[in-house]
Amino acid sequence: MAILMKKANLLSDQQVQLLNGMEGRVDVYFTPLVPGAFPSEVVFVNNASRISASLDYEDLDFKFEYFFFQIRPFYGELGKKVESTEVKVVRCILRCEWKHKEQGGKVTFGRGKVEDVPDNAMACCSDVGLLMVSADGSRVLIYSDDNFPLSVGVTKEDDFINGYLNSCDVIGVDHVSEFSKNLVDKGFNVGYV
Repeated sequence: MAILMKKANLLSDQQVQLLNGMEGRVDVYFTPLVPGAFPSEVVFVNNASRISASLDYEDLDFKFEYFFFQIRPFYGELGKKVESTEVKVVRCILRCEWKHKEQGGKVTFGRGKVEDVPDNAMACCSDVGLLMVSADGSRVLIYSDDNFPLSVGVTKEDDFINGYLNSCDVIGVDHVSEFSKNLVDKGFNVGYV
């Protein structure tokens, strides 16, 4: 196995500021797609701005890559509107993935919260989704679709949201820097996308 490392890619302060502006009525669009392609980017539109969330990936080790969201201002053509919601709070969905060599040499892979990562594992922690919560508690999840890498899903379905969040750390966008300190304490090298 390669040198043991733990890496985290978190939202930058600039990306956090963009997401903090997503309050009030927000419409969610898929950008125009090539026919037959899976959605790879969503756009959030409110009366103040347009923001895109797209997935990117990085290799941590041979056959061990991880996915993370890139948040940017959006200036292009809007595609299909897939959801509308009244947003009060935006939360980041962070998940760890790891590669662990067990006694006897067997290599296992895992996925979960920061607290679930074995001490002697190669691991990464990254943004795999955004949760928009309205004043009445209804939620919209924008997430990395694990079945189709680099594709993005959008849902309001509570059972799916609860299942997805079960293996993730969910934090307010204003708490990314606090969360990064927790990661550093656990041996992660933290970077910002």
